Amino acid sequence: MIGLNATCHIMRASSSAPDNYGVEAETLTTGTEDCACRFIEGDYNERARLVLEFGAQMEIATTKVLFADGVDVQASDRLLTGTDYYEVLSVVDVDHWGHHQEVWVSRLEGRT
Repeated sequence: MIGLNATCHIMRASSSAPDNYGVEAETLTTGTEDCACRFIEGDYNERARLVLEFGAQMEIATTKVLFADGVDVQASDRLLTGTDYYEVLSVVDVDHWGHHQEVWVSRLEGRT
């Protein structure tokens, strides 16, 4: 496997008790800190082509992140590395041998 040369924090959304108006606030809690990973930037030309072809109805991953097998990361989690946030779109065990996980993410620009 390609070496894990970066770290990130894995954050998971949790809901608070409803307020007086019945609205639940969503907060992010840090699950795993300083988790070893490797970020592989996507092909932005391919991403632009897919957006044109399929429109804005679908979320398209911008980056692939590799984790060792067994790391607790799920779709809709958020990753924080440096000052950049990413939303996890999917988690795939590509070889089904428990070697590593490929996590497809989309960079969140202007929001956390």
